[in-house]
Amino acid sequence: MKKKLIENIKKLIAEIGSTTTAEMQSESSQLYKNMATHHSCCLIESYNAENVTVIEYVHEQEVSEFYAPYEDMTANQLKTVLSELKEYAGEMDLLENMKH
Repeated sequence: MKKKLIENIKKLIAEIGSTTTAEMQSESSQLYKNMATHHSCCLIESYNAENVTVIEYVHEQEVSEFYAPYEDMTANQLKTVLSELKEYAGEMDLLENMKH
């Protein structure tokens, strides 16, 4: 199931290009692998062709950034990403159509 979700995510990104949670106006960024501690958390901030960009925050300050494979995400996270990407792609199509 995860494999199919990942394939669909990668297909969508191939169409719309890499994107960030900010560009998609997501309600929130997803937590990466429950790596949160008292003072820090790792959030998935962008979706790329082959991986996600994860940013670690300590007291809301960015301290590091790394790439992680989609396979590290849970099936539920992947479903959420796919849903958000589909919605974003639909909005992009609407905007493109309005320009013509």
